[in-house]
Amino acid sequence: MSISFDSTRALTVTKKDDKESYIKMYDLNTSELTFEEQIGGQPDQYIKVKEIEQNSKGNYYATVYIDDGKFFLRTFGKTTRTAEEIEENEVNINEMIGLDDYTIPN
Repeated sequence: MSISFDSTRALTVTKKDDKESYIKMYDLNTSELTFEEQIGGQPDQYIKVKEIEQNSKGNYYATVYIDDGKFFLRTFGKTTRTAEEIEENEVNINEMIGLDDYTIPN
């Protein structure tokens, strides 16, 4: 868990199982869940996501995750998006740099 640099949100990465994780944001004044995005969730996926980084204002975020050898970069703000909006914005690192899916992190 981390606190946004603007001190308005608590950010978490929650692992449901090896196939599915969630990024969540909670308002620090009301404790309400204000943001949630799923990563993975399909039977053939193996998801590893660990950290969320943020810009200096604490209003824009990024995470890199791996899906069974395929690396992705996801950026987001404080507003929950549709699956289509997420897909349009997500970067497939393997395609970008020509990396096969046999690579794993140490």
